[in-house]
Amino acid sequence: MPSGAADRLAQLVEDLSAAGVRATADQRTLNPPGALVALHAVAFTRLAGLDVEAVVYLVAPNAGTLDALAVLDNMIDPAALVTGADRFEAFPLSNLDGGDPLPALRATITLPTC
Repeated sequence: MPSGAADRLAQLVEDLSAAGVRATADQRTLNPPGALVALHAVAFTRLAGLDVEAVVYLVAPNAGTLDALAVLDNMIDPAALVTGADRFEAFPLSNLDGGDPLPALRATITLPTC
């Protein structure tokens, strides 16, 4: 089981990819449709050790509202199975190329401890 924040994010990327959702933890390599995984928070607790929270963004190409929703719909089930998320919120993701924001859904999750 991964122990550090980077290891846990890498494992999440691997698990999403294995479930059929192309995933990355590096926004520079994001190629929608796919998932972007990002660190949200890290906390140390005496009982549990390192608590790691991540944000999972499901991202669609900017192809119009209904087309983007259809693409996002196809990623929700496998992403929810991997992450345990029961809620994804609409969240336009900034485009690193400076274009319009990309249609996205996001969920904040707690990654398993070691």
